Amino acid sequence: MNRPNPYAEYDKIVYGDRFVGRQDTIRLIQQRIINADDPGNLSIVGVPMIGKSSLAYHTLIYPQPDLIQKKLLTLWISLPSITDGREQLFRELVAKSIEVLFDQSLERLSNDEKRLAEDAEIVRESDYWIELQENVCNFFKKMKRLGWRIVAILDDFDSAKTVFKGDEATFQALRELVANPTSGLCFVTTSKRTLSEISRQSNADVSIFPGSIFREVYLRHFDSIELEELLQRTQNAFSIENQTDLDFFSHQTGGHPYLASTLAFELFEQWLQINTPDMAAALEHSEPEFFKYYDYLIKILREDNSLKALLQFLSRSRSNSTSEINRLSRYGLLQKSDGSNRIFSEHFQQYLAEPGNIPDDVIVADSSPPPPDRTQIFVSYSRQDMKWLETFMKHMNPILRNNQNIHLWTDNTIKVGEKWKEEIDNALEAAKIAILLVTPDFLNSSFILNKELPFLLNKARTQGLKVFWIPVKASSVEQTEINDYQAAYDPKKPIAKIAAPHRDDAWVEICRKLKEALA
Repeated sequence: MNRPNPYAEYDKIVYGDRFVGRQDTIRLIQQRIINADDPGNLSIVGVPMIGKSSLAYHTLIYPQPDLIQKKLLTLWISLPSITDGREQLFRELVAKSIEVLFDQSLERLSNDEKRLAEDAEIVRESDYWIELQENVCNFFKKMKRLGWRIVAILDDFDSAKTVFKGDEATFQALRELVANPTSGLCFVTTSKRTLSEISRQSNADVSIFPGSIFREVYLRHFDSIELEELLQRTQNAFSIENQTDLDFFSHQTGGHPYLASTLAFELFEQWLQINTPDMAAALEHSEPEFFKYYDYLIKILREDNSLKALLQFLSRSRSNSTSEINRLSRYGLLQKSDGSNRIFSEHFQQYLAEPGNIPDDVIVADSSPPPPDRTQIFVSYSRQDMKWLETFMKHMNPILRNNQNIHLWTDNTIKVGEKWKEEIDNALEAAKIAILLVTPDFLNSSFILNKELPFLLNKARTQGLKVFWIPVKASSVEQTEINDYQAAYDPKKPIAKIAAPHRDDAWVEICRKLKEALA
């Protein structure tokens, strides 16, 4: 088939019909900028490739002809293109304004508006910084008197830390320009860091734009509705309606627009080639792009001193401070699920745990293994059932705290930098009790069926390992050897089918039975 792949430009700015979601932030831009008599400044912050530039372009540059009709002039400056410092930036603000004004509405301009070109020439010929500042300010004052509102998008504002490194005067001049109520100019910045962080990293001893001047908005990952909207762009070639596939897509990409679009691109390519998209195979083909993104994200987090906090959260080597949790959550790196925080993507979490993916100087130290005289419990579960594991652990923790001779092991115990397959093998060898959280995903996991379960059941037959299984969801467990072992709860009443207000009662009963078995 020769149909174009609708996700082919997944690594470029997206706008128009290809733009997905972000309705709440779009409404904010409309209220604060497009429909406002005096547009307000806005800082769009988020992790790399989250869609900051796409959002700014889609709302403020793509509809430029319509906005000009409302006398709202929008212009785009990529800050990395500013190579000659502050003078170039200030001249660009004026030059771009004239360019857009004359390109979009020349035939409708008044004589006074046409004479703005003369003022722009004065700016271009300004020789001294103080003179340039004054002429730029006068230009925008005149535009406002003629009824124009001007919005300058400064894309990739992180570059300011190098473009204006140590140049406090530039930051001060930018602040004065947008804070001046007579200029009619406002800024929209896109950046991976907050403006105050960029200011600090540039070694400029000034707060660039206080909160009263700039509204800060964090762009986070897509929610389930936005992900489904993204997948609907297949132009009716195919649809993904299977909930298991949708969950897989969501869990592996974490709702990150770039990762989701990359995986969707591979799904569409499979459909073009074999007419049957395969989620796992598409993920395998996407992994080189995923890994490149992860390496870049790790680099940014390391520069911002956030990587160690994320690794400590993953390894549970110590409790993170509230400020660390809040910062990671604001950027969407941690997401709430059933009241608990978790890393946004299972795939990214696994990448962090693989040896060699984290710089040695930030690896969180391993913790000591449990003493040999302790009873080790091995918990086997599917990654798809993480929320059920977390609930089980909440109910087991009081029992574990009161019995120091018991060590409960899950693969969450594996510390960053450890060889996870070896750690699982060691834990299986040390286990005296096995607890299985049985669901359809558990019975469908190739790693569990081919690795963990055969080892545990053989050890139960030959070495007296105790096996308990918990019917978390309805499944075909009766068709497996697991059914020969004791269930910790009535298999006819899977936990997931119990009304939410009564589930805690079931977990309490399960943990009581396990405590009795341990005794």
